[in-house]
Amino acid sequence: MAVHETYTCQDCGFEFTDGDENFFYNPDTHEIVVFVLLFSTVGISDGSKIKGHIFESYCKHCDKFIKTFYIDTTDCPQYNSEEIIDIVKTGIKNSLKKIKNETITKINEINEIKSRKKYTIEKKPYFMTADTMNHLAELSQEEQEMFLEGKEDIYVNFIELEDCDYRANIQDFDSEKEAIEYCKSQAYRKFVTKINHEILWRRDYLKKELKYIYHVDYWNFKENTDIDTISCPKCGNEVYKFINADYPCPKCEGKLIITHTICAD
Repeated sequence: MAVHETYTCQDCGFEFTDGDENFFYNPDTHEIVVFVLLFSTVGISDGSKIKGHIFESYCKHCDKFIKTFYIDTTDCPQYNSEEIIDIVKTGIKNSLKKIKNETITKINEINEIKSRKKYTIEKKPYFMTADTMNHLAELSQEEQEMFLEGKEDIYVNFIELEDCDYRANIQDFDSEKEAIEYCKSQAYRKFVTKINHEILWRRDYLKKELKYIYHVDYWNFKENTDIDTISCPKCGNEVYKFINADYPCPKCEGKLIITHTICAD
């Protein structure tokens, strides 16, 4: 089970959500695979000799988050320490390059879908809501037939994306053409909104991954000792090794508290 906890500073408002991420090195693709431990991911890293956990910290001098890949060396005695670190660093670079290429490719595909604007127009049986069906149930057979007579829907669907459709009853308009144009405009609005959201989400995800300072180290957490720190790989200043409620706020030294918890399985 993965536990995602959000920490908020009581003094400066600094906020951080722990992704509870793990990683392993894929020797076939030479990439680092990041995952959270769920029922569906149990055993996913079993075939790799290089694996570990990811913790994030924050450097107030650089105003950047640091993502540190802590290696568990239990299963990789055939490598020396520097070899393992170099392998993980190369794997991270390859993974970031893959994310960048996949993001650019997907955005191009989405823009091509936007330019094609493929849609279908269909006539469909009148769509009845629960209230309409309850109303019909109170009518006689003859009254039901009179109520439904001539009722048809226009259905417009932009076929290359899900949930980009619209449906309306022809009798609600002055003409069938007007119904079609209205349905097209409403479906197209959903189509454009979804495309813009997809592009923005992918760009934001890529920016987030590229703006991290990446660091690789060995797991060496000492229980019952002073709070651990690491050197920021970019500026060299000392930063807290973790962000959690046991540590001061990395931005102002204030008190961090847990404000939200999500458990996923």
